[in-house]
Amino acid sequence: MKKFFKEFGKFISKGNIIDLAIGIVIGTAFQAIVKSLVNDVIMPVIGVIANFNLQDANVILVPEVIDGAGAITQAAVLLRYGAFIQSIIDFLIIGLTLFVTIKIITGAKTRFVKGQVKQLKRLKKQHPEMFAKEDSLGNLRYNELKAKYPEYFAEEVVKETVPVVPKPTTEELLTEIIAVLKEKKN
Repeated sequence: MKKFFKEFGKFISKGNIIDLAIGIVIGTAFQAIVKSLVNDVIMPVIGVIANFNLQDANVILVPEVIDGAGAITQAAVLLRYGAFIQSIIDFLIIGLTLFVTIKIITGAKTRFVKGQVKQLKRLKKQHPEMFAKEDSLGNLRYNELKAKYPEYFAEEVVKETVPVVPKPTTEELLTEIIAVLKEKKN
């Protein structure tokens, strides 16, 4: 039993599991915020403009049954398409907000990395002695960034020369196709 809890402790303490748990908690809170935005801000404005509450939009499939005393004996069966449309609007707003947030974070990260690379390249030009040794901090950081983000070091990558093969003419292609067909026929 002790081994089980030790393995469970290792499993839980892994970075991916903790990141996933944090993501789920934040995502749930984010969903609540967006749902409130849609239900409490956007939909009432749409309701006032359209003079119609979308949340209550429905179609009665089976009407309610009322007995002689006026009591409801069987509730109506409703097709609540308004709630469905509201859920679609919630989904679209959550998706749009996440897209914009990720776009902003990715852009900021890209600008940060480009700034680091630019600064490191400038430092390498001004102080090449800091990069002379293979184990120097400047060289290690330079190689780390170069391995992680090769697109920012494109000018340093030696391009291999690819031999240029002339393209065959249409006449040559047709001759080759006819020769292959004759071989298959025989």
